[in-house]
Amino acid sequence: MSQTILGVDLGTFSVKVLLLERRVQDLNILEFIEYPIDWHSRQPHEEQVAQILDNIISSHQWKVDIVSVCLPGHLISSRILQMPFTSEKKLSLSIDFELEGHIPFPIEDVFVDYHVLNKTENSSDALCVYLQEENLGKYLNGLADINLDPKYCGADFSDLVGIAQIAFIPVDGYYAICDIGHSKTNFLIMEGRELRYARTIGIGGHNFTRALQRSFNLNYEKAEALKLSRGKLCIREDDSDQVSRILNRVAGELATAIKQSILGAGNMYGNIKIPAIYCCGGGSKLIGMLDYLSFDLRTNVFELDVLNFVNHEFDDVEEMNKIIPQVLATATHPIFSNKFPKINFRKGHFAYKADIQMITNEMKSSAILFVLIILLGIGYFFYADNHYASKITSIDKSVKKTLEKDFPDFNLGSKKGKKGKKKKLAISKILKQAKSKLSDLKEQSPEASASKENIVDLMYIISKSLPPKSEVNFEVREFNFADDYIRMQASTNDTFNVDKILEALRQSDKFPSVEASDAKPKPGGRYDFTLKINFKDEKGEKT
Repeated sequence: MSQTILGVDLGTFSVKVLLLERRVQDLNILEFIEYPIDWHSRQPHEEQVAQILDNIISSHQWKVDIVSVCLPGHLISSRILQMPFTSEKKLSLSIDFELEGHIPFPIEDVFVDYHVLNKTENSSDALCVYLQEENLGKYLNGLADINLDPKYCGADFSDLVGIAQIAFIPVDGYYAICDIGHSKTNFLIMEGRELRYARTIGIGGHNFTRALQRSFNLNYEKAEALKLSRGKLCIREDDSDQVSRILNRVAGELATAIKQSILGAGNMYGNIKIPAIYCCGGGSKLIGMLDYLSFDLRTNVFELDVLNFVNHEFDDVEEMNKIIPQVLATATHPIFSNKFPKINFRKGHFAYKADIQMITNEMKSSAILFVLIILLGIGYFFYADNHYASKITSIDKSVKKTLEKDFPDFNLGSKKGKKGKKKKLAISKILKQAKSKLSDLKEQSPEASASKENIVDLMYIISKSLPPKSEVNFEVREFNFADDYIRMQASTNDTFNVDKILEALRQSDKFPSVEASDAKPKPGGRYDFTLKINFKDEKGEKT
C-alpha cells in the first residue's frame, strides 16, 4: 500500500513542488517542479505563490493523500529561551509570557510554537518560532482558495531536520546542516538525528548579487548574470579578481555568522566541535563556496547528497542535490512526524480540520450502522417470537392429537377459565400427565421390582446359603430372573447334591419356598434338574 505526499516549499526565489510516493520503506520522487517568483511584481508574495500553485496543480492530475508546506524564512522569527524547569505543562504556559519581552508587537497578534532542544536536570532549552497571525492567515487562506489544505505547515529551517532521516549522515556526535538560500541561510546543529540548535542567518545568494550591483552600478538582472558567469570565491588573494574580492567579503560575513552560531550552541552544550558541515541550497552553487567555508571555518564542508538515498529519475544529480533538500525534507514531514521538531502552524484556530471531519464522518457512519444492527436485532426478535410461538402451538396440537389417539385415557380436554372461556391445555400439562402415566407403568413393570431388589445382593445371599464346593458339585446352564422368583436349569453328578442344595437354601429366611424338580439322568453320568427360588410368600408379600 502506497502513500502519496505533496511537499511544497514557498521560497522567496521560487516555489518548489515535489510529489513523493512512500512504499513500505522506499521513497520515490515521482515529480519535481520549480517555478521562479517575479521579484518585480507588485503582487504580494502570498498571492504569487497561491497563483503559481494553482497553475501547477490544475495542470496535473495528481491524487494526493497528504499535503505538507513550509513557510518562507522571511516571515518567521525564532529565539532560543532557557526555562528554569522541565515540565511540559509549565513550558506551554510560560512560553508566551517569556517571549513577550523579546518581540516588538503585542503577543496576542503572534502565533507561537516551540520545540524543546535540550533538557537538563532543572532547565529546558526551547526553540521558539513565531510569526504574525495575520501573515499566517493570508498564506493559509490563499492555499484554501485553490483547494490546497496542508496537514503540516512548518518553518523551513525546522523542516530541514527531515534530511537527517533519509540522508547518509553521522548517527553519533555533532555536525551541521547549512542551507544557503536566496535571501537567508538556515544553519542547524544536529546530534545524530536530533536538532540541538537552529538559526536563520540573513545572508543568502541575494546578498552576493546586491554586492555586485552596488559595486558596479548595475541593475539586478545584470548583476545576477555577472555572478553566475564570473562569480568565484577564492581562498588565495593571488587567484582572485575584482568580482571575487567583492564576493569574498559577503562570504566572509556568512562565515562569521556561522562561527557565531557555533559559539551560541557552545554556550548551551559546552565547548562543542563541529567536524563536518553539509551544505545545500541555491547559494551553495557559487563556485568555490564549499572550499571557502571549509578554509575559513577550519572544518570539513561537504555537499549534502540526498538523492543517493531516494529513488528518482533526475539526470543532473549534482545540480538537483543543491536545490531539492528543503522541499524533500518538507515532504517527509508526514512520514517522520514523530521525529520532526514539534513545530506545526496547523494548531489552534488554524487547526487542520480534515482529520476531525473524517473522524466525525466515521463516527456518524458507525452510529448509523449501530442503529441498523439494533433495529435488525429487534425486528428479528419479534419475528422469531411470533414464528416460534406459532411453531410451538402447532407442536402442542400435534402432540395432543397423538396422545389422544394412542392414550385415550389421558385427560386432554380444554378447561374453562373464570369467565367461562375455554382454555387450551398447555403441552407442559400434557407432559406432566404423560410422565405420571409412565411412572405408573414403571411401578407395574418387572424392571421396577428388580430395581427395588438388588439382584447382586440376592445372588450373594444364594451363594452364601449354598454348601461349600467341596461338598456339592453342580453346574448352572440357564438362569431366569422374574419379579418374584429365580429359576435355574442345572446339572450335577449325583442326585444327593440336589437334596443338599434344597436343605441349605431352605434354612435361609430370605426365601419363603425353594423347590427342585426330579433329577433326570443324562449321558456321561450327569443329572439335570430345575431349581426355583421364590421371593414372595403365598399372600404375594415380599419377604
